[in-house]
This record gives sequence, structure tokens and C-alpha cells, in this order.
Amino acid sequence: MVLRLNINQIEPGTRDRICKVQIVEIARPRESHDKKCIFQNLILEDEMACQIKAVMYAEEIEQYAARIKLMNTYLISTAKVKVPPTSYGKPLHQFYWILDKETVIEQIKPSNEVESPLPPPTKLNITAFDRMSRPDFSSHDGTYYNPPVGKPTRNPEQQVMGLRVETKQK
Repeated sequence: MVLRLNINQIEPGTRDRICKVQIVEIARPRESHDKKCIFQNLILEDEMACQIKAVMYAEEIEQYAARIKLMNTYLISTAKVKVPPTSYGKPLHQFYWILDKETVIEQIKPSNEVESPLPPPTKLNITAFDRMSRPDFSSHDGTYYNPPVGKPTRNPEQQVMGLRVETKQK
């Protein structure tokens, strides 16, 4: 029996599973650092707004190019689940998926009576201006910070990361 699972429930050892996802990002195909292969990254989001990175390689990029579209919803099964290498920074999720020729990807069309497509992603944290706190300048002495002008330095400890200008209230 095939289990219907969300992204967080799928691990490398999970068998016979299917996941309903929406493609929220499709990167351009790129060449690997060692120039041995071409790959394409995708970001998938499930019904619980959990996201995971998926990767396709050269042959699969061509195979799925006409079928995989941004913001469309799919049922994906038999994708390989891997642990991301730690050398590439902080991963989006504890695993990533490899979409290959054995992966079953079925699009859910808007007219489907059994399955409905996922709504567009809403993973935004919006704060209204009137709910933001105002800075307190009462203890400010009115001095300004003037960064050095001239040739930029390559020393990261001396780099200017921003400029702050404040006025003294009367």
C-alpha cells in the first residue's frame, strides 16, 4: 500500500510513499564545480508549507522540461531521498530529493475532481508599519560615524558594512 506523506515524514528509508507538492522555484540548469555533470535545483512545497530541495541531472532535465512547470501541483513518488553534503552551507531541509527517470511525477490539473491543486505559497511574514517599534534616540549624543574614504580594503575586519546617520533632536 502506498502511503500519502508530507515532506517532513519522508526519510531515506521510507518506502512506498507519495507526496503532494507544488514547485515554488526552478533554478536554471548549471554545471557542477568539477564540470562533470549538469544539474538543476528545484524547491518543492507540500500542503503543510514545508519545503525541500530537489535535484535533476542532465538526462532528467530534458525528460521533465515540458512537464514540470512553476506553481503547478504534482504527486511525486519514488524520488531518491539523500542527506545533503555539509560543505554547501545550511540546507533548506535535513534531506533533499533526486528526481530521476524512476521517479513518478503526476501533475494535478485544476479540473481534477479527485485532487485539487495547492494554492500559491503564502510563506510571508508581514508586519504592518504601525506595529513596528520606533527607535529611541533620547540617549544619543549626536556624534556621527564617518567611514574612511579612499581605496576599499580587502581586510574583512575593516570593511564598512553600512552607514548610520542620526540627527540630534532639539
